Amino acid sequence: MGQFYLPVNLDKRQYLFAHEYGSGLQLMEHSWIGNSFVGTVAGNLIPGGLWYRSRIVWAGAYMDEGLFLDEFPEVDCKMTLFHFASRDKNTPFEKIRPVIPDGPCAQYLVNHTKGEFVDVATIVDTEDNWAIHPLPLLTCSGNGRGGGDFPNENPYLGTWAGNRISMQYDTPDGMREISPDFKE
Repeated sequence: MGQFYLPVNLDKRQYLFAHEYGSGLQLMEHSWIGNSFVGTVAGNLIPGGLWYRSRIVWAGAYMDEGLFLDEFPEVDCKMTLFHFASRDKNTPFEKIRPVIPDGPCAQYLVNHTKGEFVDVATIVDTEDNWAIHPLPLLTCSGNGRGGGDFPNENPYLGTWAGNRISMQYDTPDGMREISPDFKE
């Protein structure tokens, strides 16, 4: 079965739904540079943006039960964050539909928790002009458990899940640049 994903803001208790942006719910259906869904999430991580420096998880339907849910006492321990956030009633999470803020795209994807960043401008398109955006893959939880997931091994996959993330215009001071090199 294919696994569906939601980008979830743990601090604001909000999530976005890919179908509302014309994208598929499986990870590799929407994890591309230039995709409006990923672009909306990234655009709202800029300074002054709705999700700036928030704890972000790209929550998969098959991720570990209870993971990231310890601050929600009403959670049934047999739930995943994906199911808890997206259930129809009795959830503290709100589905939102923000737009991409006006202005230029920010170049640097920053993890404030780990002191790391990725220069998104250095990601080279493949010969088919498709480049994987690192945001969903770095913050995903549950990859490898369903169809449509990222198919290759990568030591950076999911290592930013639940961390404080932003997009910045200037090179972050005092942080280590990483090159996750997600290639399908």
